[in-house]
Amino acid sequence: MALDTSLGLSGIIANKIRITDNNLFLIEGADNITAGDLLTVVNSHRERLGAEYKKKHAYYTGQHPILEKAAKESYKPDNRLMFNFPRKAVNSFNGFFVGTPVKIDSDDKEADKKIAAWMKQIDFDDVTAEVAKMASEYGQAYYLLFQDSEEDKDGRYQTLVAPQSPTHSFLIYDATFKQKVRYGVIYRKDTHNRLEITLYDSKGYYVYNETTAKNGYLNGGQGFTHPYGMVPLIEAPENEERIGLCDDVFTLVDAYDNALSAKSNDVDYFADAYLKITGAVVEKNDIAKIRDDRVINVANEGGGNADANFMVKPSADDTQEHLLNRLLDAMYQISNVVNLNDDSFSGNISGVALQMKFQAMSDMAKVKALKFRKALRQIITGVSNAKDMGLDVSELKIKFTQTIPHNVTEEAQLVSQLYGKVPTKILLGQLSFITDPDKALEELRAEQNVNATGVSNLIQNAIGGADNGSNQAGDGAKNS
Repeated sequence: MALDTSLGLSGIIANKIRITDNNLFLIEGADNITAGDLLTVVNSHRERLGAEYKKKHAYYTGQHPILEKAAKESYKPDNRLMFNFPRKAVNSFNGFFVGTPVKIDSDDKEADKKIAAWMKQIDFDDVTAEVAKMASEYGQAYYLLFQDSEEDKDGRYQTLVAPQSPTHSFLIYDATFKQKVRYGVIYRKDTHNRLEITLYDSKGYYVYNETTAKNGYLNGGQGFTHPYGMVPLIEAPENEERIGLCDDVFTLVDAYDNALSAKSNDVDYFADAYLKITGAVVEKNDIAKIRDDRVINVANEGGGNADANFMVKPSADDTQEHLLNRLLDAMYQISNVVNLNDDSFSGNISGVALQMKFQAMSDMAKVKALKFRKALRQIITGVSNAKDMGLDVSELKIKFTQTIPHNVTEEAQLVSQLYGKVPTKILLGQLSFITDPDKALEELRAEQNVNATGVSNLIQNAIGGADNGSNQAGDGAKNS
C-alpha cells in the first residue's frame, strides 16, 4: 500500500494500522501483525519521523544551520559562531531531574533489598539518566529489558536494561481507549547493510531480515521466548505530546547564532577598516592590494590639505547586544530551564525565592516524573516476572528528587520548630542533604540506643560503686 502523505502524521499506513498526531502507531483488531505490514510500518517510521529526529540530534550535537550556509567572498569576515543551547538545556534539565538517583522502595523489606540489589548490579541509575536525556532530546525514549548472554556467579542469566533511541525503536498500541501495548519494534542495518527488524510481544520476540529483492520483502521471522510476561520495550516520554525540550526554540537558536556571528563579523570589520587617503597620491606600487591592505587613495585635484582616516560604518553594537539578550532570555523562558548564570542568583538568596526561580522547571520535571514512574513500574514488573519475585508493583513507592539549591538554615529551623509535633521520619525527609530518610532514621535510633545504653551503664556503675562503698563502710563498722 502506498503511503498517504496527504494525511500528515495522522492516517492509515498499513492494513488496520494507523499513526496519530503525536506519533503513536495503533493497530485494530486481535489479529497478529503480518511481516508485510511490519515492513510498511518500519518504513513509515523511517520516512515520517527520521528527518525530524535527525534534525533534533543535529541541534543537540552542534550541527546548526549556520554552519551549512554558503561561504562569503574571501575578503569579507565570515565567522560561524554556534551557541549550543539545546545541549546545555537538555543536560541542565536532566541533571535537575535525575541528578539525584530515583529511589524505588517497597514496604516488603525482602522485596526492597532485591530491587535495590538488582538496580545496583546493573547500574540502573546510569541507564535512567541516558533515557531521560534522550527523552528530552527527541520527545520520547525507551528502556529495553533483555537477558544477559553470560551466566553470573550463581549460574543464572541476569536481567539487564538498555536505553533505546526512538530513531530506531517504537511501540504499536491497540486502537482502544486503553491503548495497551501490543508490539515493540527495533530495527537496524546488519553487517550486509540489510534491514533487520526485531518484533517483541508479551511472550517472545521475532527477528526478520530484509531480502535482497527489489520490493524489500521480509523473510520468515526466527522466534525466541522471553520471561517478562509483557512487551519488554518500554516507552518513557518527555510529555504526552512527545515534544522534545528544545523543539520550540530551534528558530530562536538559529536567530541567536546569526546575531552572534554577525556581531563577530563586525568586530573583524572594525579591525580591518579601510584607510582612506585624500589630497595625496600614493603610488600603486606601494599598495599591493586594496582588499588585502585596505587602503583607498583619492587624489584631491583642488589642492587641499592631505587627509587620512579610516572608513567605518555606523556601529550597531547596542542593538546587537539587546537582540542577543532578548533571544537568550526567550530561549530560557520557552524551554522552562533556569538560567543559573542570571545575576539574581548572586548573593544569599532565600529559600522561597529559590523555589520561585525553579517553579516552572520543577513543574515540568513533575510531569515528566509521572511518565517515568509509569515506565519504571513496568520495568519492575518485567524483572519480577523474570526473577519470580512475586512483587506487588502497585505498592512500590517511586520517588524523584529534584536537585534544587536549598537554604539549609531555613530547613533546620523548620525541623526544629516542628520537632515533637510531626513524625521524625517526615522531618528528616524535609532536610535536602538527607537522601534516604529511612536509613537516617535507623542510624539516629541506633545512635540513641547506644547513648541510652552508655548512660544506663554509667548509672549502673555509679549505683554499683555506691553499694560497694556502703558495704565496705558497714564491714568496717562491724570490725571495729
